[in-house]
Amino acid sequence: MPTPGFKNEMLELDGIIRKDVIRFLHDSYPLTEILYKGFNNELAQSVKDAKKRIFAGALRYPDMANQREYIVYHQQKLVELAGRLADHATNNRLPMRTKRTDSKALLHSLYEALDDLLDFMNTFFADALPPDHWLSVDYYYLVAHEVNEGFDELQVNFRALSISKELVDITLAPLIKFINKPTDNDLTYRRKTFIKKLKFELIRLYELRRNTIVDKDVHHILFTLNFNSIAYLNYVGVAIRRRIEHLSTAAKKIDVLREILRDVSQTVQFPDVIFDTQNPQLKAYTMDWLRQEIQFWESVHELPTPSAPAADAPSAQQNPHLVYKGVRQQKPGRLKTKFNLSVKQISFLLRVFDETEVMEDVDMKELIRDLAAIFRSKQREFVSATSLYKKMSEVDTATAVSIYKLFLKLAKHVETVYGVRG
Repeated sequence: MPTPGFKNEMLELDGIIRKDVIRFLHDSYPLTEILYKGFNNELAQSVKDAKKRIFAGALRYPDMANQREYIVYHQQKLVELAGRLADHATNNRLPMRTKRTDSKALLHSLYEALDDLLDFMNTFFADALPPDHWLSVDYYYLVAHEVNEGFDELQVNFRALSISKELVDITLAPLIKFINKPTDNDLTYRRKTFIKKLKFELIRLYELRRNTIVDKDVHHILFTLNFNSIAYLNYVGVAIRRRIEHLSTAAKKIDVLREILRDVSQTVQFPDVIFDTQNPQLKAYTMDWLRQEIQFWESVHELPTPSAPAADAPSAQQNPHLVYKGVRQQKPGRLKTKFNLSVKQISFLLRVFDETEVMEDVDMKELIRDLAAIFRSKQREFVSATSLYKKMSEVDTATAVSIYKLFLKLAKHVETVYGVRG
């Protein structure tokens, strides 16, 4: 039902769609070059006028709640108009254009006009339009058709480049998924904006650079678009480690890491564009990760040469278990150290350490923020600091029992390996 009191500022566009779709598609009225130009001129003027009327109309409502209702009302009207075009689609896709004067080209012009209007509203009234609202199915089909146009050629071009095949797979994955098998998370205005910008930027990159494209060019696009998928977050860490693993000294590794940190920090991102709001921001997360990596290699760089063991110290021959194997290498694709504990168990451990004064003069909130940035739990890749802190006060018997058994296991290990009894 229309919202009372709101005038539909797009009735003129509605009339164009009704009149011209019936005239040229249903009645097979011949579309000449002159008629095609006239149609597009009329359409462009109608879109321009609709923008002015919507903008002026929104200003008539100083109350933000009423203004928001006004904008959402017209957003839905736009989606309804797009749905009218979907009625003329074949297999949920707009028919292919064969030439400029093909009557089917009118559908593409109308879709592009409506999409332009929707982008206008999302740009100027972002506060009123929740970007994570779902797309209507009809409108999704039209967007998917647009994304699909020319995608096969784009995919062939990038797969023929001399760049990382894994990077290409990760980059094209959201486009392929959006076109073929989207989930509910893919069918939002935010995701639609991301998908269209990703395709546009990749096409522009290829047109500018062709066969001179390198991995860094693709990374730059993904960072400007805040492509924070789990796969790409993990890949960034792996790619950085590959860049430094062959370097012979900690000092050289630190220099390269600082150079990467500088490049990442200077990346300018598109405002309000992000792949997934549930995952960490790509730029901030990568900068934190790089700083931690730099701190680690700085500590390695400053380590003194090990001194000879004391005469009465047990030797490796006496007890081979005392030979420490060193820090385990992370598995490829991991950015964080995995604890084989749940978030509840980790929170309880911290609480017990605090209560038994294993830790003193500790700012628990600060400690938890640091921990959440560098480790993952048994079930979750990304652990919320807020969740960790909250669960410290939500102790249940099962968690307490599991930690008690963990301490017994640790005690047994110390007794068996080091020959120490309490």
